Amino acid sequence: MTAFFKNIWSFLLSLFLIFSCSEDKGILEESLAQNIALEINNSLDSVMSREDSLLVNSIENYLTQFDDNNYDHRDSWFYSDSMSVYPYFELYKNVLESNRIQVLALIEQGGYKVVKLGFFNGTNIESILNIPAIPSKQMGFIFLNYYDTYIRVNPERYGNIRYFNHSTYQLNQEDINEMIRFSKKLSAFFDIPELEFDCYVFNNSKELFASLGYDYGSNMYDAYQENSFCRPADWSLFLGTSTAYHPHELAHLYVHSFVGNGNPNVANPNKYLDEGFATYFGGAQGGFSLESSTQMALDDFETREICFENKDQLGFLIEEIVNFKNVFYGNFIKYLIDFHGPEYALHALKTYKTDDELDLLIDSHRLPDETFNDFVFRIIMSNNFDNE
Repeated sequence: MTAFFKNIWSFLLSLFLIFSCSEDKGILEESLAQNIALEINNSLDSVMSREDSLLVNSIENYLTQFDDNNYDHRDSWFYSDSMSVYPYFELYKNVLESNRIQVLALIEQGGYKVVKLGFFNGTNIESILNIPAIPSKQMGFIFLNYYDTYIRVNPERYGNIRYFNHSTYQLNQEDINEMIRFSKKLSAFFDIPELEFDCYVFNNSKELFASLGYDYGSNMYDAYQENSFCRPADWSLFLGTSTAYHPHELAHLYVHSFVGNGNPNVANPNKYLDEGFATYFGGAQGGFSLESSTQMALDDFETREICFENKDQLGFLIEEIVNFKNVFYGNFIKYLIDFHGPEYALHALKTYKTDDELDLLIDSHRLPDETFNDFVFRIIMSNNFDNE
């Protein structure tokens, strides 16, 4: 089979622009350099029809010919669909994270041809993604946007927000109004124009990931988390819960837009400070406010001895629900705002982007001879939530 990428550096540059919201460039280069072949399952090779073979070749050719400019002319490959600026974002995400890609199966589903792609890390399968397509006399196949395999819905516009409600519940108008008010609040705080964005609403995280085409993913969803997420690449929020109000993910979008001077694709905030701002403004993942999630952490610490030696030890779940890393950095952002002012906190967000730079920021706020563990608890205990 032909090489998976004929022009790897052009492909890398385009992918970096898309994934700059969440990936490190060095990691991208290393991952992409390993993705050199699209394999066919041996059991399929001998029984594959000519049509199926052409479909597999079409997928390979699409990836080979990928160029960021093609998004302006994607009707030649994709069903015309305004629901996503970047179709198959999940496909490229999986390409980046794997070192081997294999066609596992080809099936008929609702009039579509569906190619199941397996993405491997060594011999371990990391995810299985469905790529649906319909035959076309002019182009061989047209790859469908993954939302076409779920329930197509018409967007409902409220101010600067478009809602695509895939849930079985009617959106609550007060939740929508609260989302609009919160967006105005974030616009004022970050001193940037109010953003226009899309919200995709699902009953739960399992349905959300199924709509993206996943059959399997090692981190597909967590029963204890909503697994909602922000995708700055196309100004979208994906909500694994039927509520229309989700401040945490919207705060992420404003953080990325602020750091990128209005373009969330051109610069990465530090991932921990990003979570800190989202938790400070929007509460911890799962809907817990900063106040309530912090109290959960303090209650949990009373039942066991805790001693943090560095920031890498902060990433654990409290009662399998709240990530303490988010709780700490939410408190850290509150500390910076309350004791040093919003301008200082925003300056830190734009200035300290790498992990090493974050260490410098933390060290600059530690007291003489203060251990990291003492620093963590001082930051949390210094915050007064009485006025929240």
